[in-house]
Amino acid sequence: MLKSRPSGITLCPGILSGWLATPPVDIRKPFRRAIPSWNILQADSAHSFEVEISACNTHGKWTPWFSNRKKEDLPQGDALLWEIDQFRSDDLFRQVRFRVHLSRAIHSRTSPRLTSLYLTWNDCKGDECPIPRSKPRPVSPVQVPFIHQHELDPLVGGHICSPASVSMVLQGMGHGIDPMDVAQLAFHSDYQIYGSWPQAVHAACQYGARGWVELIPDWSVAVRYLRRGIPLVCSISFREGELESPPYSSTHGHLLVLIGIDPDGSPVTHDPNLPEPQGAFLRWKLEDFNKAWFGHGGVAYILTKPGGRIS
Repeated sequence: MLKSRPSGITLCPGILSGWLATPPVDIRKPFRRAIPSWNILQADSAHSFEVEISACNTHGKWTPWFSNRKKEDLPQGDALLWEIDQFRSDDLFRQVRFRVHLSRAIHSRTSPRLTSLYLTWNDCKGDECPIPRSKPRPVSPVQVPFIHQHELDPLVGGHICSPASVSMVLQGMGHGIDPMDVAQLAFHSDYQIYGSWPQAVHAACQYGARGWVELIPDWSVAVRYLRRGIPLVCSISFREGELESPPYSSTHGHLLVLIGIDPDGSPVTHDPNLPEPQGAFLRWKLEDFNKAWFGHGGVAYILTKPGGRIS
């Protein structure tokens, strides 16, 4: 059993587990790609949660339930793909529904608390997403500290670009956090990765941030966030030889922090893959960043202070 209050949805006193199911939610524009995210506060490791999502295509057929906690094996040749933290399809979808399970091991422990569910979507096929043609307006860099991921831990340093980027944003908010603690919270044990997008947002939530994953469609949206002092943790990808002057040869998936736009339109980033001074205030050729980010969906984490208004 669950109870709802202004601060969120929790388990009722004395109850060890419960679940919430949303009714089908109509999406105003049919989509092929969708990424869920959530804010669930866990007071300790004795808490557990699971978020599931299902979608209905334009022919009225619902998908199976996909979970944030376990791998999903779909039949070979299935038009629908579940990729760790998102689903993609050649078909168009028009509705979604969520199920959220909350649990605790001991009655006396504080309940986990669900405060928000989010979904971002677009109708792109695969990574074939439109690239903005206009140049972004300049924005002075948002002041966040720089973190070099490879210096944090000799064993996992090459795999923690996502928690390192989240840590830069959290430290910029004034949180005195250890990036390796963030990495442990962001670790997806089933997939053995640190780079799950919703899990990174969940990790930030444990430090009091409000956050979500968003598919940024163009520079106007990104600039709007930057002008409000909100840096974007951007997911980029590019093949060797695809970009004109990249800071490294290629990446199958990497997270960095977009902090500003130079007067000439060059995106300014903190890139945890590179040491100072190369990684801090790293300026990208606009066409290169457009291909690496927007060309692969424009995925970003948006992290704000609790109660921060976004309009």
